[in-house]
Amino acid sequence: MQKQQNARLKPRHILLCCVIGLAVLFGMAISQHNKLLEIAAEHTRLKAQYDALLLEEERVMRMLEYVHTDEYLKQYARERLGYLEPEDYKFYREDAAE
Repeated sequence: MQKQQNARLKPRHILLCCVIGLAVLFGMAISQHNKLLEIAAEHTRLKAQYDALLLEEERVMRMLEYVHTDEYLKQYARERLGYLEPEDYKFYREDAAE
């Protein structure tokens, strides 16, 4: 019985277990490093998307402010409804009537 117990604790078995353990740890470290690189790339992509959305939000907010001005109402009335100021002239093209 004692001989069998001593055979299990040979130094080469301990060394083999340590090597296997280190190999597993090294593999996990590489896997985690690759995952961190993927996360960093995703973060960069999302940051660029976020910045673009902030610019779009700013543009929309400026448009909303402009819509509530008298200048916009005049522009809309001229372009969409055909209204003219008293000092304006309207020109007609002959080929447009056809």
